[in-house]
Amino acid sequence: MSNDNQLIRGLTMEKDDNSIKVRLIRMWDAINRNTKLIINRNLILLDEENEDIHVTLRVNQFDQFTNKLHVGDTYIITNVKVVPAADSYKPIPGKNALNFQRKTIIKKTFDNSTIPTYKFHCLQFDQAKTRVGNIINLIDVAGKLIEYTELQTTGYGSEKMEILLENQRSETIKITLWEDKAKTFIAEISNYRNSHTYVIVTGTLAKNIGRQFLLSTTSSTQIYFNIEHPVIMDLKETLEGRKVAGEDIPKAVSYIQIGGQDIPTDIKDMTIVEILDAKLEGNLKDVLCLTKATITEIIPNFGWYYIACNNCFKKMKGTIEKKYCAQCPNQPTKTTYAYMVTVKEASPFQIPIAVNNIIGKECIFQLKLTARNIDDGQFTVMKVTESKAEAEVDPNTSDHERKSHPPSITTKHTKKRNAGTVDEVTKNTAGTSHHKNKSIKLSDENTCSKNETGTVSEE
Repeated sequence: MSNDNQLIRGLTMEKDDNSIKVRLIRMWDAINRNTKLIINRNLILLDEENEDIHVTLRVNQFDQFTNKLHVGDTYIITNVKVVPAADSYKPIPGKNALNFQRKTIIKKTFDNSTIPTYKFHCLQFDQAKTRVGNIINLIDVAGKLIEYTELQTTGYGSEKMEILLENQRSETIKITLWEDKAKTFIAEISNYRNSHTYVIVTGTLAKNIGRQFLLSTTSSTQIYFNIEHPVIMDLKETLEGRKVAGEDIPKAVSYIQIGGQDIPTDIKDMTIVEILDAKLEGNLKDVLCLTKATITEIIPNFGWYYIACNNCFKKMKGTIEKKYCAQCPNQPTKTTYAYMVTVKEASPFQIPIAVNNIIGKECIFQLKLTARNIDDGQFTVMKVTESKAEAEVDPNTSDHERKSHPPSITTKHTKKRNAGTVDEVTKNTAGTSHHKNKSIKLSDENTCSKNETGTVSEE
């Protein structure tokens, strides 16, 4: 048993010669995604009372300390200084952190049986959903692996994949793994493809991409497979007791669909004509498809923006002084500007230059076709990208944030009955001020000669 002077709770800011006995349970580098250079090295230390603390090593300290530290080993570390924890992106909760100094001494000890091997701060999935926009603490979650995609390349050149986890409440959560986290996962999953797999994912951020909630990895993220830990043991006891033997072995899919809808896991390539003439076969509720089209025109017809509900993104009703949402039972606490234009011929000078610049771009539009959409001529566009990879970007850098794809859009088409051609397709979009949604006219290589195009506008 360590004395109080070797426990994390015994640390104090009043002195810089603190001493602790701890296990190094995690270590990672924070990377500048533009320069690819290391910003700092981060450690999580754990003592025998299961208290943890975060340490940040500056680059100029690497030579002094890095070779002395190995994850899993136990150390007595003296002459450390207590400092306030960071204000944001904290890998673990807590008010304090540690700095190593030039006089800090690290001594490995083999008396480590009383210190746990791991510690996590796992949230339930519904708790994680409340953290969207909260960057103070990063999020740990645990679950049974249900599905995972292959490695994909986004339109911005980043590599990523997605995984789907299930918890004890039979809730699911989607996590986007970026770059080295995705590659590490793919290398590890080959060892678990024929067995139930339980994972813990640390250091994620909660995001709403389009209108879909997910978690996204950061540089501090680490992934643990089937480890001996109470969180995993509880998951196994609950989930394996209710499942049929062999059920829910992790499945490799091309696309993760949330909500259990009966749709194929593959995404079909379709032309605009095929989309407009689409019919659902059998018991299918909806179908995902990709279409490549060129933006040929933007036409403002119904004004530049409207005031939208921050929950459902529908247009607010009422007067300027008092507005309400007709769709939501619980009224939003705040509203947002949603940008809209519809598509008819109009003078280009009426459209902001930044928006007008998208004319002529060839993009991949991912759409969802449902029976109702097909009947009334409205389709939901899930994502837009300049490459066939999904248009989701790395959320861990501000540059990528500014390039993030717009939220869900719906499309509407009308046919010229006397000519049998498609004259107009109207897309309805709603989003936030940094996702400026646009109404655009589309054409593809199969429809241009037939004068068949698609356009987008607000509902």
